[in-house]
Amino acid sequence: MYSHTTLWKNEGFIKYSQVLDPRYKLPSKTYLRDVLMSNLYKETSAKLSLIFQEVTDVSITCDLWTSSANDSFLTVTSHFVHNYELYFANILIDWNIFNKTVCIVTDNASSMLKACAILQIQNLPCFAHTINLVVQDALRVDDAVIKNLFTKCKSIVRFFKQSPIANEKFKLAQEGTIYTLLQEVPTRWNSFFFMIERILKTNDAIAKVLLGTTNAPQPFTADEILVLKDMEKILSFFQQASEKFLVENM
Repeated sequence: MYSHTTLWKNEGFIKYSQVLDPRYKLPSKTYLRDVLMSNLYKETSAKLSLIFQEVTDVSITCDLWTSSANDSFLTVTSHFVHNYELYFANILIDWNIFNKTVCIVTDNASSMLKACAILQIQNLPCFAHTINLVVQDALRVDDAVIKNLFTKCKSIVRFFKQSPIANEKFKLAQEGTIYTLLQEVPTRWNSFFFMIERILKTNDAIAKVLLGTTNAPQPFTADEILVLKDMEKILSFFQQASEKFLVENM
């Protein structure tokens, strides 16, 4: 074991660790960051470097994102094929369950549906994924007013995410619990629901900051808030269904 002077500040975690093993000395925050995490990074990097030597083609994805603390990051993700061998039927055969498989649950991707058709095994689409597709289709409305309102929601959230000054004013303008605005993620319908839900909770603070800030988006009108409330109510039923599905399948 090693000595240190700075323990984790969480008293509950400290007591928990002492009960598990009184002999164990918790690492300091500095040791964890500068030694343990650093060593783990070096080991993982070395393993990845060896893999890259065997890879012929690499695709890179870059993404700018902002944390809940409004700090900006750039994530670079590499995609490649390495010793890849995935044959749906072979997996079932290797485990001697091909003739016992009566149903395969997948998402609604055409490739997965086709694979099940080729294997002549019944496919059961994932309920959660199906809900996602249903709601995503419903959100693609043709009504110009609704479309503009959706765009306005995203624009206002983006404004606060991209302006640390406005975001700080937004925190100060809230009374009681301090919330952050949530961005919509196109691949997850409920992120749109959560975005609307958070906007409605903090609309007074949003309006106060926008009205007092130069070149800021216009705040929501009373009619727009009514539409958002109706949308929140409708989407809440789908959210409840999703949550019930997750609980029952845990």
